[in-house]
Amino acid sequence: HDSQHTGTLPKPLPVDVFHTQKQRTWFREHPNLRSARVALQHFRADDCAVESKFFWFSESATKQKISASTEFTSNWEDSDLTRKPNNKVGIDFFLTDDANSLLIVLSNRQKHRVMELHSHLSNTQKQIFEYNLNGAASYDGIKDGIRQEFEPQRTIHQSLWNALQLKEVNKQFYAIVAKFFDDLVKELIKQGKSSRRCQAIFFKAIRSYAFRWFLRKMEIIHEEFGYFEMEGLSATDYYDEKVKLLFFNTLNTDVSERIHQDYLTPYLNGGLFEPKENDFEKDNIIFPEDYFKNLFDRFNEFNFTTDESSADFEMIAVDPEMLGQVFESLLSSQINADGANERNQTGAFYTPREIVDYMCRETLRHYLYSKVESDSFKQGIDFLLDFSDAQFMARKSTSGADLWGVNSKKISAVLRKALDEFKVIDPACGSGAYPMGMLQLLLRTYERLSTSKNFDTYEAKLKIIEYSIFGVDIQPMAVEISRLRAWLSVIVDEHDKSNIQPLPNLDFKFVCANTLVDLEEGEDNLFTDNKLSGKLADLRDKYFNARKPNTKHDYQEKYYKLTEVKLFDGFDKRAQQLKTFDPFVNRYAANFYDSAFIFGVNNGFDAVIGNPPYIHFENMKRDNPEMYKLYREISSKYNTYAARGDIYTMFYEKALELLKDNGVFAFITSNKWMRAGYGSKLRNYFVENSNPLLLIDLGAGIFDSATVDTNILISEKAKNAHQLRAVTLSADGLENMSDYVRQNVVDIDYKLDEPWAILSAIEQSIKQKIESVGTPLKDWDIRINYGIKTGLNEAFIISKEKRDELVKADPKSDEIIRPILRGKDIGRNSYTFADLYVITAYKGISLIMKETYPAVFEHLKQFEERLRKRGQCEGTDTSPGSNQHHWLELDNNVSREKLDDFLKRKIVFSRISGTEPKFSLDTENHFTNDTGYIISGEHLDYLLDMLVSDIIWFAFKNILYGWRY
Repeated sequence: HDSQHTGTLPKPLPVDVFHTQKQRTWFREHPNLRSARVALQHFRADDCAVESKFFWFSESATKQKISASTEFTSNWEDSDLTRKPNNKVGIDFFLTDDANSLLIVLSNRQKHRVMELHSHLSNTQKQIFEYNLNGAASYDGIKDGIRQEFEPQRTIHQSLWNALQLKEVNKQFYAIVAKFFDDLVKELIKQGKSSRRCQAIFFKAIRSYAFRWFLRKMEIIHEEFGYFEMEGLSATDYYDEKVKLLFFNTLNTDVSERIHQDYLTPYLNGGLFEPKENDFEKDNIIFPEDYFKNLFDRFNEFNFTTDESSADFEMIAVDPEMLGQVFESLLSSQINADGANERNQTGAFYTPREIVDYMCRETLRHYLYSKVESDSFKQGIDFLLDFSDAQFMARKSTSGADLWGVNSKKISAVLRKALDEFKVIDPACGSGAYPMGMLQLLLRTYERLSTSKNFDTYEAKLKIIEYSIFGVDIQPMAVEISRLRAWLSVIVDEHDKSNIQPLPNLDFKFVCANTLVDLEEGEDNLFTDNKLSGKLADLRDKYFNARKPNTKHDYQEKYYKLTEVKLFDGFDKRAQQLKTFDPFVNRYAANFYDSAFIFGVNNGFDAVIGNPPYIHFENMKRDNPEMYKLYREISSKYNTYAARGDIYTMFYEKALELLKDNGVFAFITSNKWMRAGYGSKLRNYFVENSNPLLLIDLGAGIFDSATVDTNILISEKAKNAHQLRAVTLSADGLENMSDYVRQNVVDIDYKLDEPWAILSAIEQSIKQKIESVGTPLKDWDIRINYGIKTGLNEAFIISKEKRDELVKADPKSDEIIRPILRGKDIGRNSYTFADLYVITAYKGISLIMKETYPAVFEHLKQFEERLRKRGQCEGTDTSPGSNQHHWLELDNNVSREKLDDFLKRKIVFSRISGTEPKFSLDTENHFTNDTGYIISGEHLDYLLDMLVSDIIWFAFKNILYGWRY
């Protein structure tokens, strides 16, 4: 609408589109029409499937107001009911009250994507306009002269919706930060810094820089003092002279105590800007040339926002959540001696916000349900948690009875009290996805229950952070990132940006500790103060709100004095553990966790939620022997521990331990425990010790950073009621996850000692029929064996060239070198030999290896140091029956007799995964590695025909699990 040249504004929206008189006041008065507002029909034409509206706010542009405004009139994308031929696709433009930013808003079933235009177009925004939005509305929906159903609106809306995807911004931002991470680490490695120190230096520097960027976005930092000026300064000088000045001498120093002239930039406190003992600001760090200038230029290519996105409201910008996601990914990097790194080695994967949002809602729903009795009140809780902002405002605008029925004031008071008492912990919080997700949900729920016309979001957030959410992680930098996000979430809701209040102290809210290690039993009276518990509780409360540096220091000294362990405790393990916890020095993890001592939570939590790490113990033994040794030592305390299992099984057990009676946990983990042998203990533990409520099998594709298949389990610490609801959901269903789950769940009652398969009633019937009349494979005259587990493939699996070289040097080498197939080499009724061979160093061959097979011995001798470090080579007892073996031999004490099975006619197969069954007959004496398996024995041809059939493949994927079938 060309108002500039026509001199006229578009027509205002009719007055009756507003649900309340209050909604009209959100927007500026129309300059020409006294009764109207600047809420305008911006563009509409009969021959175009797209229309737009324009709004100019008269007050702050909140998410709730934007969401409600998009539904003043009906558009095609609002819901399934509005997807009619005559409805148009809507685009909404919102001008902020100060005319400083223009927001472009797209909607999809009450979800919103928002792009903010401000001062200049970022590179990402330029790409969106030039490549994604350009021509997106030109499709006419006609094919062969016939307009297709739901067209052109469906295609146009999908094009517009896909154009504003935060995922692409995330990828670009991650790539940039990762490059700066790599560049700095490689430089610091050259300067003699350890890999761990390099990570710490990078995260301190980049975290500080990013936080400063968010503060700049909020116009909190006064730039006239030159904090961003780099002219004439090297990167190292800039860091020493400008960054340290801002962080340690400005943001961390009360205005009255500053030694320079900046009395305008606020004192923020909170611990983020405090120099810690042995912190890197004392290091002699030489940054790469133009490091911060280049970083400045790259950051300037992005739009930043301090207001975190949610599953229902995405800002197409870098927000604190995205920063946390990037940091968490980099935090899991393993750096080698050259400064190069490999991503995701700690088992940590960042959870999509749709999953976080869903798990938080279902957890809180169960908790609130437990506080009411009437089903009508439970329906009101559903409205409270599930309604979009527009739906909720429309319903609440008439009367409270619309939400609750009778006694609405009474039930609202009950739920507000329940929220005040609610406590939730993430025992492996990473960058804080779940604590921040729960913070947003609790805030929205408080606001919807509020009777005040001026709900104070700032005070509400402080209250939630202080009393309701808790986080623990084993990595110090993860804890720092969680604290950073919590601080930013508070700052964004400050009422007066010209008078920013100091931040709360989060030292007792997000702590660095090993959640899986209990505080040992020992002498009860270790401390000098007999009334410790009450005094610590009082100190935690006061310290959270302490603002002045001297006051904080006094409380820290009081804490140290209160927790001073008596001198005679030297040999008490409990005392030694307690000494490792220092909430004010976040450099290492305490080697224990105890809710009462660390958080003052004595009676358990109402909820435990999170995405615990996935680390297979066999991989841990290889990659982190020290950690493996620790978990082996405590394994006897966990009923769910399995030597060939995964660490997340122990987190499930710990979650139940942390809960109050009738509390609920919600975890997303690998779904292997549902069917794998190592999951048997965990499955039985759930059946006997909890009340499983909801199981969602998500399959692959949920995590961008991993191909792991996942599931969500929500379970209660209560007697098993055998009323589990379960559903299978693909990644495509995440957008409408709640609706899909509600419409497709089936009731399943799992028994002891059985795999957990999610089956429809018909599939359950088929399964029961098969079990009643079929003969399990274990009862056939066959043998099923794993492939060869070498312990070090590089040594034992060799190329054809190396095999020929060894045989040429000593022809007898051919006796113990055999062709090998990997799982990925095996297909349906076929396999592809990749010219790889295995040295079949069976148990006991070490006695004759050097003399009988000298060429092979010399080859393995090159790897002796690494071969000796294998877990099965650490002991000295290599006699028959021990689980140890000589370093020259294959892992798992493989016997000559077992190797003989590979020389027989057999079926080879890969793991049951992928898109088709991967079984093939082998008559050429191939071995398989640990990703392949073999079946030897009778009736192989018949068995193979069945195993590769479509019906058995369907059964494998959906009904049958394990060789008990």
